[in-house]
Amino acid sequence: MNPAFLLHAVCVLVLSLGFSALKVTPAQANAVSINDIIATSIKGALSIAPKKQGEWKAYSALKPLYANNGYKPLWSNEGKVKSQARQLIVALESASEEGLIPENYPTGPLSQKIAEVRGKKLTTQNLISLARFDLLFSNAFLIYASHLAYGFVNQESFKPVWFNSEGQGPLIQTLYKAVNNKNLKNVLYSLLPRETGYSQLKEAVKKYKEIVANGGWKSIPLGPKIEPLGHSPRIPLVRERLSIEDYFPKSQKDKHFYDEKLVEAVKTYQHNNGLFEDGVIGDQTISSFNVSAQTRLNQIVSNLDRMRAFPNDPGPSYIYVNIPAFYLNLVEKGNVVLTMKTITGRKERPSPLLSHKITYMVISPKWHVPTSIAVKDKLPLLQKDPNFLANNDMKLYSSEGKSLKEIDPSTVNWAEITPENFSYSIIQQPGEGNALGSIKFMFPNKHNVYLHDTSQPELFARQFRNFSSGCIRIEKPMELADYVLRGNKEWTSEKINAAITNKEEQYVPLKNPLAIHLVYRTAWIDEQEVLQLRNDVYEADKEMMAFLHIP
Repeated sequence: MNPAFLLHAVCVLVLSLGFSALKVTPAQANAVSINDIIATSIKGALSIAPKKQGEWKAYSALKPLYANNGYKPLWSNEGKVKSQARQLIVALESASEEGLIPENYPTGPLSQKIAEVRGKKLTTQNLISLARFDLLFSNAFLIYASHLAYGFVNQESFKPVWFNSEGQGPLIQTLYKAVNNKNLKNVLYSLLPRETGYSQLKEAVKKYKEIVANGGWKSIPLGPKIEPLGHSPRIPLVRERLSIEDYFPKSQKDKHFYDEKLVEAVKTYQHNNGLFEDGVIGDQTISSFNVSAQTRLNQIVSNLDRMRAFPNDPGPSYIYVNIPAFYLNLVEKGNVVLTMKTITGRKERPSPLLSHKITYMVISPKWHVPTSIAVKDKLPLLQKDPNFLANNDMKLYSSEGKSLKEIDPSTVNWAEITPENFSYSIIQQPGEGNALGSIKFMFPNKHNVYLHDTSQPELFARQFRNFSSGCIRIEKPMELADYVLRGNKEWTSEKINAAITNKEEQYVPLKNPLAIHLVYRTAWIDEQEVLQLRNDVYEADKEMMAFLHIP
């Protein structure tokens, strides 16, 4: 292959990819093999950003991908297309099995490109096609691999993430492994969640898809509570509804008696749907029955992507807070060692989704009331009752530079204070009435949320507990404190209790910071391998389904 041929091939390739013009000197065109010619072409193409970068969603990874490989082709060898290219197309065509939209991974252009280059003579045009072919396949692989490894929908913004640049390094290594492995699909599958229950959740998708195809289930009218061993004309509908989800055997009986076997089936359903397990069929249980089969299917598909977005390595020990399920698990070496109820943010003040580390805790904390809460919640109360602050052990401060100066609330004309001109700080002192309770656990984050005790423990008896302002209130703060301070001889349970009794605010750094993950799961497989479903309290499933696919 002479230098003039190579020069022509490189320039035509660059223009064909939609890049700006590229200058290549004959001296640079020193081809020694077909792979070297294609490598020179690829290097030239990647030297200038494409005009239509939207077509190259993983473009940021292509340069390091090929640079680390000497720009040599990855999907062909000396002009012959590798079998892994066809395997990638097969894998992309099965994207719907993971709840992903197949149209996001168009295989038509890839198949066309294989037909264009396979078995053809090594003309200038075919060498150009081989270089473009390589870039197209690498781009497609990296996009799909990113979605398998890190999820497709951003868990905070609910916007699609076409390529996770933070995972670029591992994804590049995965591609190298894939193109040199006889079974590319297995390499891709290795990116899927290691978290228990992913494959079972995929099976649940199949089950609920069949239920939807068969017409779902009928709605059950609201009405008086149906007590165990009672009678109701709605009992046949309940029996039929439970049989569709395999909670109760199919029956032709039309009796209105709420018998013991049906009561047990209802209790099981209530347990698996986050309801009180009392066997009473009230409005909450009927409303849950009436969530459509399509909505349940959407929930399961949404949670497949959430599982993909969850870190494969959450930490040897970590806290796992499921916001819509209102619980916290403390996990150590894969085993749940502590579990407790939580109170999470209401819809208009949602708890954020994040992964961080608890680095310190505060005993007998003061509550520095966030300005948003002070304006929305406390100001109206102050305007009604000027003694509100004193009655709740709160103090008022005005800001003077970086310092705070305490002022007497009675000197303020609260009738003239509005959300726009509110310029005060409110701090609640430690004690029994403090909204944060006796302990808070801090994982500094941009949302300014944390875990904390509460002065209203009776609220944990509620069935649905999304009524905080974003922070996570926890049921067992002392048990969690004992765990995070284990091995710390300076802070014993006795010393913690003494600090609480003395109402003395104490900052306690953790010698071993503890990972914490705030997640949003409305469908998951529990430790007994049973599907659990919960209310979509933030309507997040609905937003996610705009970008996902029912397989």
